[in-house]
Amino acid sequence: MKHTAILLLLLPIHLLAQARLGQINDPDGYTNVRSEPSGQAGIIGKISDGEIFEFDVSGSSWYKVWTNYGLSGYMHSSKIQEAKLECGCNGYGGVNSKPILRYTEGGRVLSVCGTIDSVANNMIYGTEMLVQDCLSRAELNEPSILPQKVELKDGRISITELANLPVSKSWKYSLVPVTKNSYFFIDDRFIKQINAGAYSFPKFSTNELEEELEKLKSGLSNASLHLSIDIALVLALNDCDDCVALFLDLGDYLGGGLDGENGERYLEALRVYGLNKK
Repeated sequence: MKHTAILLLLLPIHLLAQARLGQINDPDGYTNVRSEPSGQAGIIGKISDGEIFEFDVSGSSWYKVWTNYGLSGYMHSSKIQEAKLECGCNGYGGVNSKPILRYTEGGRVLSVCGTIDSVANNMIYGTEMLVQDCLSRAELNEPSILPQKVELKDGRISITELANLPVSKSWKYSLVPVTKNSYFFIDDRFIKQINAGAYSFPKFSTNELEEELEKLKSGLSNASLHLSIDIALVLALNDCDDCVALFLDLGDYLGGGLDGENGERYLEALRVYGLNKK
């Protein structure tokens, strides 16, 4: 359904006969996109300096504009300059692959190609996303079949890969480790930076935390230690004082049973906890 909704949103726009590629012309570094062709209309988004979008010149002073990730509205013609460049997917991907995001700065033109699953909170979610240098036709990352999200912010294209790990499937909640490959500009050089270790995790209400903590305490004597470590980590990440205390003193609760593989797993859990609390 997510694919269908986005395709229905974009299809009428891309059938416009006079579509061109453009960039903003605004000393503020961004231009607002409005819901109607009027300066009094509501602001529904913004396009930043360097981002390439499509526009239709059939209007008089307000042009229809849109991006491949679903933002569409109106921008005053004085804020738009046409971009004369070729910035596609350079033959990458299947029939559903398209340039999701296009960006230029310092003489370099980038496109992010792939398949969109959804767009929410200024984040693009999809798979097989590939960052390419349009001019040199160089591929700048390894695309992944794992779920990914893409963000353009302050001249930086960030691709985050999501995977479900390491919490056991026998528990109903999951930790999601996040590894970031960030692509950004410094002068005329293009830099790739890899950051690993930040985790997202399920958020609990106070009642849910108390319930899960009691279950964990009562079952520690005969539960799988791997699973107990995972659960204790997730609960501690929720900033529950009693949960944090149990997690940090888990070896004492277990009577010193954290050795071998269990000890290694607990050390990794402590590392994850520390990274998320920085």
